[in-house]
Amino acid sequence: MPTIRMFSVALLLGAILVAVVPIADIAEADEWEGRDKEFHLVAGMVIGSSVTAYTKSPTKGVVAGVAIGVLKEISDHESETHTASIKDATVTALGAIAGSYVTGLIIVPGAVWYRWEW
Repeated sequence: MPTIRMFSVALLLGAILVAVVPIADIAEADEWEGRDKEFHLVAGMVIGSSVTAYTKSPTKGVVAGVAIGVLKEISDHESETHTASIKDATVTALGAIAGSYVTGLIIVPGAVWYRWEW
């Protein structure tokens, strides 16, 4: 993925996370090492990879993963049985970035170049 696109995606991710901070309840029980972070990471990777594979665009994969992660946390904020967490949104976004990037290297034509030398 070109540097300009990665920078744009990083700015978009930052803007979305800043928008979510006011609604996210910071719970003391929400640890970075919590078991749910593994689920958020894997979910982000699956979403980012799937969208990248379907659209052939890692940028769309990242945006889809980040958007779904943020929407899930907004839903948690509205729920009486769940607690919204900026950490969960961040881990989901990181998973989407990783999944989209790796899938983009494999699927997108011209993402990896090989040079044969004799």
